[in-house]
Amino acid sequence: MSIYKKLAEARVKLQESKITKSGLNKFAGFKYYELADFLPTLNKINFELGICTKFEIKNNNAFLTVFDTEKQDDCIIFNVPYVQSKMKGATEIQELGGSITYLRRYLLLIAFEITDGDVVDAQNPKDNEKVEDTKNKEKAIKMIFSLIKEEDDDALTAQLEYYKRKDLGECTEEELKKIYKYFKDMKK
Repeated sequence: MSIYKKLAEARVKLQESKITKSGLNKFAGFKYYELADFLPTLNKINFELGICTKFEIKNNNAFLTVFDTEKQDDCIIFNVPYVQSKMKGATEIQELGGSITYLRRYLLLIAFEITDGDVVDAQNPKDNEKVEDTKNKEKAIKMIFSLIKEEDDDALTAQLEYYKRKDLGECTEEELKKIYKYFKDMKK
């Protein structure tokens, strides 16, 4: 079996395993896959199929190589640009660890085609108002995140508490506009 066939079979087996998301972004209000959600299942599948992965960082790029354990010259390489994480109150080594974790996770998501449901396709075509509201809210949330930095976490938490919301995803468009204005004024 070729490395491509093994990878395709690993993708199908992983999909059939019904992995679930345990990560939660409390500010933006969405769930995501953590490495622990899929890595144990993926490692077992890879072992059964005779493939393994290798992660490395070179020349400002992160690479994930999927090797055929029986024919080590057969491999598929995935890569993304290296980006240093910025974490509030973290040491340089903690930031490096955060970067490695994120990059490994994203590369594994790409290589094994681990995806979230498509928000656009999930919308009811007859419900154009809701689709538009969702787009506006997503845009407003992105604009807010473009203004804030890690040191603004406490201010964001205070804003959410003021509006009695758990995360930005629960805010109305009007509340999001006010939060955006608050952070824009704060930056002046």
